[in-house]
Amino acid sequence: QIAIRPGAALPFAARGTLRGETHDVFGEQWPIYQFDTANRQRLFDALLTYGLDVRVVGGNDLRSEWAERLGYLAMLAQGDGTEETC
Repeated sequence: QIAIRPGAALPFAARGTLRGETHDVFGEQWPIYQFDTANRQRLFDALLTYGLDVRVVGGNDLRSEWAERLGYLAMLAQGDGTEETC
C-alpha cells in the first residue's frame, strides 16, 4: 500500500487501485493505493522517481525491503572507497 500526495504522481497513481482510505502525512490526508499487480522493481523505481510525493504505508515485507534498498543506496552515496568499479 502506497500513500500518494493529492494531485501528485498521477501516472503512478493511475496504475494502482484507490483503496478509499487515507494516511496522515504531516497533517495532510493522502489517499492510499494498492499495487497488487506491480512488479516490485518497477514499484521501487516509481518510489524513487516520485520521492517525497509517495510513502510506503502498508505491507511490512514491502516496507522492510524498501528500507533495505534505501539503506543500500545511502551506503553507496557515502562512497567509502570500497566499492568495485567496472
